[in-house]
Amino acid sequence: MCRKSWLILLLSNYYDLRQREVLMNSRRAVAAGIVMIMTLSACGFQLRGAFQVPEALGTVHLSSENPGSPILNSVRRAMVSSGVQLVDSDQDAPYSLHLSRERSEKRSISVDSLAAAAEFQLRQFVSYELRSRRGELLVGPHQLIVERNFQNDINNVVGKRDEERLIREEMQVLLASQIMRRYQAIDAAQLHTSGSELSVR
Repeated sequence: MCRKSWLILLLSNYYDLRQREVLMNSRRAVAAGIVMIMTLSACGFQLRGAFQVPEALGTVHLSSENPGSPILNSVRRAMVSSGVQLVDSDQDAPYSLHLSRERSEKRSISVDSLAAAAEFQLRQFVSYELRSRRGELLVGPHQLIVERNFQNDINNVVGKRDEERLIREEMQVLLASQIMRRYQAIDAAQLHTSGSELSVR
């Protein structure tokens, strides 16, 4: 499995060693990093049809509180790659997968000798639920969280800002991957069980 965190760590070290040079060339370096990560994301997060979705879940209505959500877009690509048929209306599919409560946080977790933030923690949240065509709640709502820490550098504001953006993109893809893994793990044998939440293998 590809590891984007490893690439981001290398990028961070590069910034720390070449602060002044990066200030002049950070955008070019980050652009190259984005290309590398986009190339690796396809294999690292199973977006090539590697998810084995049960036949009973092969048609679904996918929605989100935020239609432009990067997490929603990643889940949509993964489903299409996995052979899942997406429909526009919740009445045209036996099940509806809905994403909600998507938000991000950033907080300082350490300071330097000048009392400036030396390290930040990023947190990304999303919830999901599965309902039947009749609106019955079958799975969830469940909240997923991804956390990442990164070093701050007040002498390299532009480079660190771009690094943070890359980390956030990685976190969004990770959350989408978690949703897909949980979706494919739903016990299809219980799909017609009424009155109780379905289990996940």
